[in-house]
Amino acid sequence: MKKIFNILLIDDQPEITEIVQDLIEDRFDNIEVTTFNNPKEALKNLKDQKYVLIITDHHMPEMSGTSLLSKIRTQAHLNEHTPVVFLTAMEKEVQLEIENKFPNVTVINKINHVQEIIDVIEKHIIN
Repeated sequence: MKKIFNILLIDDQPEITEIVQDLIEDRFDNIEVTTFNNPKEALKNLKDQKYVLIITDHHMPEMSGTSLLSKIRTQAHLNEHTPVVFLTAMEKEVQLEIENKFPNVTVINKINHVQEIIDVIEKHIIN
C-alpha cells in the first residue's frame, strides 16, 4: 500500500486551483490535493488537517499570502512548520524578501511554475 501525501492548494481563482491540482495529481499517484479558493476557509481546515506542503497564491482579495502564512505559523498548530510555496507574479526582489523573512518558504513565479512546482514537491516528498 502506497503512503498518500496531502497537499493544500489555495488560490482565489478556481481555474488556477483546478489546473495546478490536475498537474500535481496527474504527475504523482501518491498525492491528494485539497483546494480552497478562500484563504479564511483554508485556515479553518488547517487547524484539523495535517499537510506535507501548502501551496498558496500571494495576492488574494480575502487575505494576502503573507498574512495567511503568519496565521498558519501561529494558529494552525498541526501545520505551523509545514513548508509553504507562494505562487506569485511579483518581481524577484519581493520574492527574495519573502523568502528571507519567512523560514521554510519557497516563492515561485506563477508565469513559469510547472516544473518548479514539481521540483518543490519532489524535494518535500522524496527527502
